[in-house]
Parts: sequence; structure tokens; C-alpha cells
Amino acid sequence: MTPRLETTDLLGPTAAAKEAGVSIVTLWRWTRAGKLPVIMVGGHPFVRRQDLARLRRSPRGRPSKRP
Repeated sequence: MTPRLETTDLLGPTAAAKEAGVSIVTLWRWTRAGKLPVIMVGGHPFVRRQDLARLRRSPRGRPSKRP
């Protein structure tokens, strides 16, 4: 049986980008690179809060800033 997701566990793209402190373009880059999974609900993309937190804790989650 698939575990049930609570709606509080899901963030829309704008909210996820804001919480991560990045642009929405960066958020989509992470999803295309396979760093951040997307869940489609009713044709709309969502990101699990725990996946975003895991990515933010990862040393490779956010690209390093260039000097």
C-alpha cells in the first residue's frame, strides 16, 4: 500500500522556491537534473517538503557560488 501524503507535506513550485531561497528557474533545474522529485496531483506539480529539506541539507544540493 502506498503511504498517504498529507497536503501540508506538499509545496507548489512558488512556495518551494521561496522556502529554498532560490528562483523558480533553479527549482525546475533541480527537478530536471533529478535532484528534486516532483509529484503531479491533478495535473499540477508539487514538491514534498521532506525532499526539499533533504536537498537543502545535502552538500551538493545547491551549486556553489562562483567568485
